[in-house]
Amino acid sequence: FFPSNANVKVSVDPANRLLLSECHTAGHVVDAAMAKCDKLLPPTKGYHFLDGAYVEYKGAIDVKEREEFLSRLKVAYQELIDEDMPTNIQTLPINEAESLCNRLAQNFSMKDFTSPTDPNPNVRVV
Repeated sequence: FFPSNANVKVSVDPANRLLLSECHTAGHVVDAAMAKCDKLLPPTKGYHFLDGAYVEYKGAIDVKEREEFLSRLKVAYQELIDEDMPTNIQTLPINEAESLCNRLAQNFSMKDFTSPTDPNPNVRVV
């Protein structure tokens, strides 16, 4: 698309970026609520856009347990909201980031977000 070393200008709509960032954070709230309900199903996919945000998990919840589980999940969501935890952004060594972000499932490689020429890469983690 662009020649090597071409200068490009990128602009970001700050209000939309903030909204989508919050939508992404909500995916982590879903994961935290699942953990509070002792359902540690490995997350496999997340879609963090306003036209239908979701998180998919590997596994299933028995049909007989779903109604009761949804009730517990709603309580867990409210507890997390009430905690009003801050969102932190950190730059971490790649091994530490791998450990934190892929603790339940190997969903991606942190190396995809680093330079192949950097011998000790760090990654940004939210």
